Amino acid sequence: MELQQKQQKLQEVAQQREEAETELQESRQALDALEDREDSTVFKQVGSVMIERDRDDLEEELDDRTELLEARKDKFERREQKLQEELQQTQSQLQEG
Repeated sequence: MELQQKQQKLQEVAQQREEAETELQESRQALDALEDREDSTVFKQVGSVMIERDRDDLEEELDDRTELLEARKDKFERREQKLQEELQQTQSQLQEG
């Protein structure tokens, strides 16, 4: 039972890490797109509406989001590594016992 719980938790954490990586990639792509623009006014999609934003404000918002997502991804990677080690330990104990 403990082994199955750890396997399930590992899958959940791996999925959360993948989601954070995807969001991080999207955030970085948005930042790259902003760098290519020289306009001071850009648009941000909020739901199904496009809202006019100041380029610098949006860039700062995306920078903050990117930092947050990097921290989340790192946290999930550390948790995933720890769970993998625990899972291996549990599997070893089951094989010995």
